[in-house]
Amino acid sequence: MIDDVAVVGGGPAAWAAAGACARAGCRVRLLTTDPEPVWPATYGLWADQLDGLGLGQPWSHRWETATVVTTAARSLPVPYVRFDNAALAAALATAAAGVTIERTRVLAVDPPGPPGSTSGVQTLRCTEGGPVTARLVVVAAGSGSALVGRTRPPRTAQLAWGCTVPAEDAPAVDPAGCVFMDWSAPVGERRAPPGGPPSFLYAQGLGDGRVFVEETVLATSDVRADLARLRARLAGRGIRLDRAEHLEQVRIPLGRGPVRPRHVVAFGAAGGYVHPATGYSLARSLRAAPVLARAVVEALEGPGPLQARVAACHEALWPAAQRQADALLRYGGAVACRLDQARATELFDALFALPVPAWRAYVDHTGGPARLAAVMTRVFAAAGVRLRLALASAGRLG
Repeated sequence: MIDDVAVVGGGPAAWAAAGACARAGCRVRLLTTDPEPVWPATYGLWADQLDGLGLGQPWSHRWETATVVTTAARSLPVPYVRFDNAALAAALATAAAGVTIERTRVLAVDPPGPPGSTSGVQTLRCTEGGPVTARLVVVAAGSGSALVGRTRPPRTAQLAWGCTVPAEDAPAVDPAGCVFMDWSAPVGERRAPPGGPPSFLYAQGLGDGRVFVEETVLATSDVRADLARLRARLAGRGIRLDRAEHLEQVRIPLGRGPVRPRHVVAFGAAGGYVHPATGYSLARSLRAAPVLARAVVEALEGPGPLQARVAACHEALWPAAQRQADALLRYGGAVACRLDQARATELFDALFALPVPAWRAYVDHTGGPARLAAVMTRVFAAAGVRLRLALASAGRLG
């Protein structure tokens, strides 16, 4: 049987895409290596980013405010949540009722025929179960997927090392609070410049006598850097790590931008949805799934060759304004790679001093190019001379 849509991937973006397409009336097959996913990553986002998605409240913790520490502590009056990954997976699976789930790994997607062919049926070669045929293929298999032509290693990345510890082993962390960013330097580094790129503390009090702590490099060109330095910086903040559990080591490729393969639709991180300056992608993927589904239905109903249908889906996911906004955010990621600890602290002090809608336009990728440019101009105006030089020399926009 030929499916309308074959979705490749096993993360939240793939499940969201499959469910949205099925609810739009498509016959959908999800090809994943793990039909009962266990996602080890810690996912967090602003609570209102889940509004209207029909997923309920799949989180384990919610904080009514989050704290940012730059030159001083600042409370952000926006509720923040930490996903319960099992609950999120269950909610997405429920929303994907009617999707055929097949456990396999996709090796390649063969084009439907000679250029200009209107047959539109593609063949997916898989490790298990034989080939799969579909009228349209959506690849949501992560930012490094070769199925969308991601063959070059990333130039920049976000790095993090985190764990869960008893609350008494992290006395400076509020056992019931949430720290979105703490740019203060560890005690041992406050009188001398630290080695390596700047980093901040991300921390969550879990309310059960434990806290989650993570040292994060927002963006660096040293994509293969030793994460042991981040562990050492956590220890330098007065956090005991000898009883740590649930270790988490993160390398998120950044700055790759949108990708438009000719024969498949790239979605989620595979399609460039990773925020170039913060590493977030989950909320954007969840919210874009209905957009993808509408574009897929129109593409399948419309005439023309497969390449035209795929291009129409990509245009729906990446209209001109979003491409321009993404270019601005990639510039912001380039800036982050050039900053030392003091300048990074100054930058985020200026950003979070802005009204909530302004800094969220930057952090959440919700602002259009004009709004983002206005936010970045306001940050530049508030910056000192050294930070202005770093901002001005980060690179050129295309």
